[in-house]
Amino acid sequence: MGLSIGGTLGIALFIGLSFSISLYIIGFIESFLPFWGIEATRDAIRLYGTIAVLAMAGIILISTSLALRVQYFILGAIALSLISIIFGQPTFVPATPLLQRPEDGTSLIILFGIFFPAVTGFTTGVQMSGDLQDPRKSIPVGTISAIVVGFLVYIGLAALFAYRIDADALSNNKNILSDVSAFTPVLLAGIWGATLSSAVGCLLGAPRILQATSTDRITPRLFAKGYGPSNEPRNALVLSFLIAETGILIAELDVIAVLISIFFITTYGFINLSCAIENWASTDFRPSFRMPTCVSVVGAVACFLVMIQLDLPAFLGASLVLVLLYL
Repeated sequence: MGLSIGGTLGIALFIGLSFSISLYIIGFIESFLPFWGIEATRDAIRLYGTIAVLAMAGIILISTSLALRVQYFILGAIALSLISIIFGQPTFVPATPLLQRPEDGTSLIILFGIFFPAVTGFTTGVQMSGDLQDPRKSIPVGTISAIVVGFLVYIGLAALFAYRIDADALSNNKNILSDVSAFTPVLLAGIWGATLSSAVGCLLGAPRILQATSTDRITPRLFAKGYGPSNEPRNALVLSFLIAETGILIAELDVIAVLISIFFITTYGFINLSCAIENWASTDFRPSFRMPTCVSVVGAVACFLVMIQLDLPAFLGASLVLVLLYL
């Protein structure tokens, strides 16, 4: 896409990913502390969240390959936790399936804003492109596979909950999955694994995006410096950590989730818009993986419509920031 467009979107993606670290850490802490009988107050989230992000940054500083290898064990834990939910306790079965929104339920767009960060992990291949043996092949295949598998899992869980858990428990019981799980320790291992895995993915990916934009002299050259044979972006990692720590100090999961959604949806919208314009106007735009221009247009329109409903002032502000960065 060139330095101007690619750099602008790269900076926005870096900020969104860095804040995502704090989102996943807070999600982990809110589940981890009650298991040990510790109340998940704001101060407790800030303290233990800081310890967790420091520990993960330390692991990545020691060995990126170790952090990546751990992901395979985490994937196994997540699979077992899903099995535990599917074969769980039929304690909260509703009288009739929950196929419509409750009258006093939260609006769909608010729920979308809170849920959306859960589906941003498919960009990991893009973030780690410099470490892939064949990024031209791996990124399209891996990204589309991640989207399809994630879609099936989330839709499958939504359908399962509609038939297995009543509306009051879904709305008000934060520990409902533990209550219905066939084997709670396996479920907790999956939840902790999913949140930590996502946090590690962002902590690995965000610095590499900043390193790439700095190598192209879009952001300060300080962050382009790499260390060791694998060119580890330690300077960029420090900045990612500081942004993540800011989110942890906010200590409000829903606030951070909506903030991240704004960053990501705006970025995705402008990526689609840029692809459509480049396909239409630029003879130099020849990506190895091609999509019809109409797909990019539909994607851009969908992103912008969702942003308008989610938070119009934030959408206008985020768009203004991206335009100024581009200029």
